[in-house]
Amino acid sequence: IERRLTDSWPAFSGCGNLVARWLVAHGVAAQVVTWVGDDDVGRRYLDRLERSGVDVRGVVITPGARTSSSHLYYTTAGAAVCFFDSGGANRDEPTDIQLEMARNADWLCLTPGPYGVNTALMDAAGPQTSVSWVVKADPTCFPKEFVQRIVMRAALVTFSRGERSFLREATGREQPLALLAAERFAVEPHGRKGVQLSPAEGEHVLPFD
Repeated sequence: IERRLTDSWPAFSGCGNLVARWLVAHGVAAQVVTWVGDDDVGRRYLDRLERSGVDVRGVVITPGARTSSSHLYYTTAGAAVCFFDSGGANRDEPTDIQLEMARNADWLCLTPGPYGVNTALMDAAGPQTSVSWVVKADPTCFPKEFVQRIVMRAALVTFSRGERSFLREATGREQPLALLAAERFAVEPHGRKGVQLSPAEGEHVLPFD
């Protein structure tokens, strides 16, 4: 997307935002690493994170850029097509503060974002840092070699049913979750049926009450 025909309404969603605010709401300190534009949407996004108690030292405001946004278009069959407008705010390399956050983190949660940023953050994370991954079937964010590396390291992987094929193709394995070591978990939502957990000893479904 090169330009917008109309202004978008700020939904303030996005993986990093949703994960961080959920963690803080449940008593876990959380930091966000991202970029926003120097615009009204970016300032409101940053303000909402701050008011939720999220540490925003890792949020960079890019002068002269729009805040990135995604637009999802759904078919009647339920499939979705995503159009992404980067807005020019994103960067390919994290700042020193962002890298320091990764070094000191107990958990590093990789969500869809620039490949260069996620790889650098994962490189910076020490052996004491557990890695979780919110899967997105986007080879721009997660090329095959990076997917294989994440799966071998991650303690927690979450993905939708439709993203199983992406994991199979990226890992070259029919059962990609078999790569997860013991005491590591994969989480797959099944809509109203519940959530499927796949630890090393077998799969379990937790129904929604």
